[in-house]
Amino acid sequence: MMTDKLPKGTFKPLAKIVGPVTLWMSGGWLLYPVLVEDIYVAIGETVDVEEVRLFSYIMVAVCIGVGLLLMAYGFTGQKINEAEFAIINPAFKCPYCSTELAHDAATCLKCNKRIPR
Repeated sequence: MMTDKLPKGTFKPLAKIVGPVTLWMSGGWLLYPVLVEDIYVAIGETVDVEEVRLFSYIMVAVCIGVGLLLMAYGFTGQKINEAEFAIINPAFKCPYCSTELAHDAATCLKCNKRIPR
């Protein structure tokens, strides 16, 4: 299986995206009790706002913690080298003439046909 051979740092680009989004989500959780209270007032129901606030503040702390950890992982450390990258994206063959091509080839160098993705 390929997943046991993934080089260190493979998921760094994903962490660079998910980390800031998770921090942004903490702002939504911070507004959550206000919105829930407004919705319940609008429909004429009652809600235990303190319980909603407690849950919301726990989620804010979790989102901030996870976001900071992901950003620390994603934006620090070494990048993977070419040898490690080749494990993830090995060369492939042209479906028409079986010439070995680079992972990002758009056309075959031998038969000049476009490579389907």
